[in-house]
Amino acid sequence: MKLRSIKCDQDHLKKGNFNSLVNLTKEVEVLVSEFKKSKASVETISSVMHECLQDFAFFSPLIHDFTLFM
Repeated sequence: MKLRSIKCDQDHLKKGNFNSLVNLTKEVEVLVSEFKKSKASVETISSVMHECLQDFAFFSPLIHDFTLFM
């Protein structure tokens, strides 16, 4: 009877560990997904900032020349 109880407890622990592993895997998948979204957002922001800096580099000498003539 006691062996059967121990076996039942072991099976319960195995199922619990499996469920914990499944839950952990799901959480990791969510974190990876969030990381990918964040990375995409950062890349978009970086691209926009790069374009702005290029525009500024183009207009900066023009603004400087304009202020010299005023």
